[in-house]
Amino acid sequence: MSLPSLSPNDPPTVTKPELSNAAAAASITLDHLSPTDEHTYLHFASSFDRSVQTLLSLPLAPSPLAPTPTTTPRHFLTPPAPSNPLNAWSQRCSLLHPSPPSSLLTGKSIVLKANIAVSGADLNLGTHPRFFPGGTFHVPDYDATVVRRVLEAGAQVKGIATCENFSLSGISFTAETGAVGNAWMGARGTGGSSSGCGTLVSLADVREKEKAGDEGVDLAIGGDQGGSIRLPAHFGGIYGLKPTFGLVPYSGVASLFAGIDHVGPMARSVRDVAVLLEVVAGADGLDPRQGPWTPRREEVPAYQREVDGWVEEKKGKGEWDGKTAGKGLRIGVLKEAYEVAGLDDELVKVTRDAIQRFRDLGAEVKDVSVPMHKLAPILWSVCCRHGLLDCVMNRPSSLLGFPMPGFEPLASGPSQPATSTTATAAETTTSAAPPKQSLMQDLFDYISPINPAISNALLNAPLLAQKFGPEASRKAQLHIHELTAAFDAAFASEGIDVLVLPVSGAVAPMIPEGITKEVVHDGTGPEVFDARDPHKLSTKIRTTLGPGEAAKSFVGVTLNTAGFNLTGHPAMSFPCGWARPKDGPGPDRTGGRMPVGLQVVGRKWREVDIFKAVTAWEVGGKAMDEI
Repeated sequence: MSLPSLSPNDPPTVTKPELSNAAAAASITLDHLSPTDEHTYLHFASSFDRSVQTLLSLPLAPSPLAPTPTTTPRHFLTPPAPSNPLNAWSQRCSLLHPSPPSSLLTGKSIVLKANIAVSGADLNLGTHPRFFPGGTFHVPDYDATVVRRVLEAGAQVKGIATCENFSLSGISFTAETGAVGNAWMGARGTGGSSSGCGTLVSLADVREKEKAGDEGVDLAIGGDQGGSIRLPAHFGGIYGLKPTFGLVPYSGVASLFAGIDHVGPMARSVRDVAVLLEVVAGADGLDPRQGPWTPRREEVPAYQREVDGWVEEKKGKGEWDGKTAGKGLRIGVLKEAYEVAGLDDELVKVTRDAIQRFRDLGAEVKDVSVPMHKLAPILWSVCCRHGLLDCVMNRPSSLLGFPMPGFEPLASGPSQPATSTTATAAETTTSAAPPKQSLMQDLFDYISPINPAISNALLNAPLLAQKFGPEASRKAQLHIHELTAAFDAAFASEGIDVLVLPVSGAVAPMIPEGITKEVVHDGTGPEVFDARDPHKLSTKIRTTLGPGEAAKSFVGVTLNTAGFNLTGHPAMSFPCGWARPKDGPGPDRTGGRMPVGLQVVGRKWREVDIFKAVTAWEVGGKAMDEI
């Protein structure tokens, strides 16, 4: 029904110029209409206008998401630099549910990526506040579904973890607050865009081995649109799962593109990943990424209980030792994943040795070919471009069931005057952004030197529309269905439980020279530390690289991860060994080596197969215990 009511006798509330302007915006002219027809369309428009006015006069409807009860009032603190040397913390807090209905996460500490709504905390997306209305970050008055669920399971939320600028980067030096260092070696990156999550979970491992206190956390909820959970897990030596698309509700999380949005667990063990997934999985009735195939909360498997039952069954058969733990597992090695550009030889050997362990444990291991895997990064780039900007601006499809009220990054209007940080290595300039400069121009100029993935996308979207029209996006979407079917067919025809492949082509890269961040040191004024040496202070404002130099760090980093965001298959990185970096020294404590992750991909809704495979592999010893 396009007209709820029509009263020809009511005076029009839409003027003829307003109607003509609206028609022109739709490439329609009304000049040829008769006076009678013109009058009719004015009344049609006025009827719609009155409907809108009635809607806008209503009080704001109560949010279907609300703040979760906590034992104390919520307070969020930006940690001073000396207590945040790796820049992994965005905000600190301590939130506990007064009477959690579940104890699955009791005693566990957790952080949340900075694109997840936490009532009372800045939702900063790793960027500058000038890109929000009024030059201030949005502060939600509701908790994302995943936040409510972890609190109701007894976890202690210790804070918000730094994420990369607008949550769109596979490396870890693009956040407005500066580079996020790797817990194993601060001069190296930790991967993105869930960079702070990766570092804080990894830091708990490092500190435990050093017997140096309780810094870091047990768990994190990260986001993954192209590899942003699995890359930090690989670079930091932790466990990170991108679940099946739609398994974990995305409600209350800032979107990049609805078709690739995932949130999922990051942890220090496969057991903790399985338990955390059980806590956060299941339909919430708000997220249309979830369909009738998504399990209801009461239908979510007790993943770790299933794994434990499987282990006990194998023990009863005498099949839980270094020669038999993998018996019954069917492992496929994705051939094309070893043919992508930029694979480091030592990393390849480490992952091949990890795969050999599956054989040694009695698993059936075979090569599997899915030629379309090599096409996946192209499909990802094309399919996301036309909608990415709308999603970044929180203007996604009206099909989305929870629109995150009040969250308006890149709202139209002039940019907010703010300090410009476009310094070269030799000098620093500080100036106010021109008050009449368009916000998008301001964003482009701000982001180009540090995260050209975004500035490039800003140009690609109109280029795609103007040069190719809708055809390229449509064709990409059809090929995504083909890609999904190809992986489904590989699982079925080869009779495999999981696929294994490298996460990325190299270990954690060095943070580029000169990336710095502005901090306040000892309360004496603005100082800056060099992210490559957290103890080295200087007076420079953050140095930028330029788009060409910045791009060198992230080109090709998601070649083996992005495809599974398109197909929706669950994929997890787990630590499988160590390799020496080729771009400089590694940490002394590890013999100059950095962690290597192996990616394990399962059938949709069969995360438990991933957990079984990793649990069996670790009968031969955990990679992180080598240090």
